[in-house]
Amino acid sequence: AASAMSFSSQIKAELCRQGQKDDACARAELAGILHTGGIFSFGSGKPALLLNTEHSDIVTRVFSLAKRCFSIDCELHRKQGLKKIETYCIKLCFPNFPDALDALALSLSLGIGPDEARFAALCAPAGCQEAFLRGAFLGGGSMTDPQKAYHLEFVSGSAAVAREIWQLLC
Repeated sequence: AASAMSFSSQIKAELCRQGQKDDACARAELAGILHTGGIFSFGSGKPALLLNTEHSDIVTRVFSLAKRCFSIDCELHRKQGLKKIETYCIKLCFPNFPDALDALALSLSLGIGPDEARFAALCAPAGCQEAFLRGAFLGGGSMTDPQKAYHLEFVSGSAAVAREIWQLLC
């Protein structure tokens, strides 16, 4: 029931229903999701990006964005998380992994992080900054119901991603 959804979940569901202006903004949104929520995987000898989420709307959105931006189909695995909450693990395998990382302004070192020069280009087209922030919220954001308190939060394992989000918000 929609009434049982948290405020953040309601916002994420609404954001997933937003249309995309163009391919550049679709790529920026997918990048935002992966910058905040993505994990690098080298399982089975093939590099991939993983995303874990409890939101089926985000699963649908990521599948749609991956198909539009890279013409790839994602793999989906479901598992029972804590408190019996179903979680989804989305696996994105790209035919040319280095090119995909470039297109998403991601770099790999000890983990997943942003490529600052490519990030500037990713967010340069009109509307792409907003698309990246939408994705960043879908991948690692939460918000308190403004009727109760004001609190917007973006979570990332990377200080560089946090700086990117901060710069876009300011």
